[in-house]
Amino acid sequence: MISLTKFFPLLLAGVIFSPHLKNHASDQDNGLKEEVVDFNKKSSTEGELPQPSGELLSISHAPKSLGDGIPVGSLGIDGGKKELIVKLVDEMSQDPKKKFDSLLIAYKGKLISESYFRKGRIDHPHIVMSISKSLTAMALGRAMQLGYISMADLDKPVLDFLTKVDKTKVVDGAEQVTLAEVLNLHSGIKLDKNKMKKAGKKLKGQKMVEAMFSASQPIVKEKQQWQYGGIDPTITMTVVDTVAPSSAQEFISKEFFGKMGISNYKWPKDKNNLPRAAAGVEMTSRDMLKIGLMMMANGKWDGEQLIPEEYMKKAMSPIWPGKHNGAYGFFIWNKDVEIGGKRSGGKKVSCISCRGAAGQFILIYPEMDLVVVSSAKIKGGGPMLDLAPERILPAFNQ
Repeated sequence: MISLTKFFPLLLAGVIFSPHLKNHASDQDNGLKEEVVDFNKKSSTEGELPQPSGELLSISHAPKSLGDGIPVGSLGIDGGKKELIVKLVDEMSQDPKKKFDSLLIAYKGKLISESYFRKGRIDHPHIVMSISKSLTAMALGRAMQLGYISMADLDKPVLDFLTKVDKTKVVDGAEQVTLAEVLNLHSGIKLDKNKMKKAGKKLKGQKMVEAMFSASQPIVKEKQQWQYGGIDPTITMTVVDTVAPSSAQEFISKEFFGKMGISNYKWPKDKNNLPRAAAGVEMTSRDMLKIGLMMMANGKWDGEQLIPEEYMKKAMSPIWPGKHNGAYGFFIWNKDVEIGGKRSGGKKVSCISCRGAAGQFILIYPEMDLVVVSSAKIKGGGPMLDLAPERILPAFNQ
């Protein structure tokens, strides 16, 4: 059996789902807790790129076109009650705790409000933490659009794609886990500490997946439960790396991000030599907005279908119903919220979201044709999940 001690801290410290190998989803599993993003590193929300020096305040309610493919407009003129958003942004800019780094609002496909605070910069990538999981699911969708995988393949065992995995070493039930289950955090992998005794550190590519399925307790189909963490995204990234004609890193750069004009980013490699799928991507807030606009258009960007509409809709749907924190699709959240906030009695609308620790959000409100992007450095994830329904949605309520 492949030994796992060297990467065991990664699997236990959030990248699997809990430090105590719980077999149930916690109310704390809301996509906002910090995770280890490398096999031998502690959890960090700093990223690897140098941070901007000093603090900056930049607010525009009529953003400039940068020729980056994002249509722009003016708050008020192109939609929204200007006074409500101006007041909110002013409050955020004067926050004594200086929590927020950016807030971008797009309405009906146009960026109409763009603000940067503290360390936020229009041209500087910000770590997006677990939004990396959502991007991993979309990378697989891009591979599907190009014909390297199909919708029908989602219901096949994930190990069917990973031919270098020695199936004689995996636990009972591993060969029945489907790709769709992995994308929905339902692989059922639960690590057994007793199998973590010998040191090992060179687990590249598919051998990492082999190790995961070897160190798990037996997987029983009827007991597979939703488990928040990074093992399933890591498996998904391995599938991307396997089915694409180039490495996952090259494929994302050329066929996914490259098609959207996203070049000012960093997607570090993990110890398995593949892009970190659980957390670690750094990208600009405008590029986060591009992802949100593409999701709003069901996988289409600049007139081109980058991700199959059927796949994108499935990824954003409430496959696992969830509890207090929302339902879950393919590494993407789905929750109904009230315009005006909780218990306001306001109309309920769907919020599809990509979430990351310390306050990173891409929030999509399809019924309102509204996309909100926020970056921050806030312990526990911050207030944006509540702030957007309370303060932003009323400004666009027709």
